[in-house]
Amino acid sequence: MTNIRIVYPSGEIVTYIISVEDDFVRGDANLDGKVTAEDAAQMLLYAAAMGAGDKMPIYSAEDTEKENKALRQSDTNNDGHVNAEDAANDLLYTAIVGAEGKSDWGRVLGKLDDITA
Repeated sequence: MTNIRIVYPSGEIVTYIISVEDDFVRGDANLDGKVTAEDAAQMLLYAAAMGAGDKMPIYSAEDTEKENKALRQSDTNNDGHVNAEDAANDLLYTAIVGAEGKSDWGRVLGKLDDITA
């Protein structure tokens, strides 16, 4: 956990407590430590099942901790839902990695000005 203290010009002091998972990998739905098209496929299967009203786990129905982690990592845009947009973000991320050897989520999540068609 990290505490961040912000002092505003008005003199108001606000402290935020931030908890970061050391092994958090945004976009890694299958918890293998990598972001690949397999993760996007898993997200799409999960989103389709949820859309149909089925309660399908994205990772494991038996392991609640890993299931929750997979859901957090699969929500690539942090909107609180795992859906086709998250899968599309994963595919864009993997495409950039394939083309350039690396990527970052800032580029994928709306900061794509330097990518040409």
